[in-house]
Amino acid sequence: MKPVPLAQILLLAVIPAGLFLSSIFLHAIAGSYYLSGTFDPEYVYLLNSLNLLNIQPPSHTDHPGTTLQIFGAIVIRSPRIEYALAFGNSLSGNRYGDALQRMYPNAMFYNIWSKEFHSFVTSIQDRVLVDQINEGRCIVLLGSSFTGPYAIYKSKLVLTPLLATSNWTLYRLVGLRS
Repeated sequence: MKPVPLAQILLLAVIPAGLFLSSIFLHAIAGSYYLSGTFDPEYVYLLNSLNLLNIQPPSHTDHPGTTLQIFGAIVIRSPRIEYALAFGNSLSGNRYGDALQRMYPNAMFYNIWSKEFHSFVTSIQDRVLVDQINEGRCIVLLGSSFTGPYAIYKSKLVLTPLLATSNWTLYRLVGLRS
C-alpha cells in the first residue's frame, strides 16, 4: 500500500473544516430564524399546529407534514400544566389559569401585536402598570431584542436594557407611552 502524502491529508481535512466554519459564520450573520426573513422549517409546523388549534386551515397542506401538524396541535392542547405555562393558558383549554396565577402571581406577558399586557387569567390595564412603576416596582421583560426593524414593536414601551445576548434581551419597563 502506497503512503498518502501529507498535503492530500491536510487538504481533505481543511475542506470540511472550512465548510463547517463558514456555516457557523453565515448562521451568526443571519441571526435567529425568528428575526429574519428565513424560517426554521420546524417553526412552520408549529405555526400550522397553532392554526389548527384556532380552527384555521394550515398554510401548507402540500407536503407530508400535515400529520405532524395534527400531532403538534394535540400535544399543544395537552392537558398538562407544563404546556399551559409554555404555550399560554388558552392553548391548554383554559384549564390552568387560576393555578398558574397562584404559582406565578406577578407574571405577565406583553403581546407585541395587540400592544397589551396579560396575566394568566386576564388583561392588565395600562394604568395598573403605570401605578406599579410609580410605586417603585421593577417590571422585567425577557424576549427578542427590539432593535432594527423590530423596534416598532416597542413603540408603546419605555425600556432600559439590562442584559443582552445575540438572541434575547432582558429589559426593565420604566414607563408607557400613550
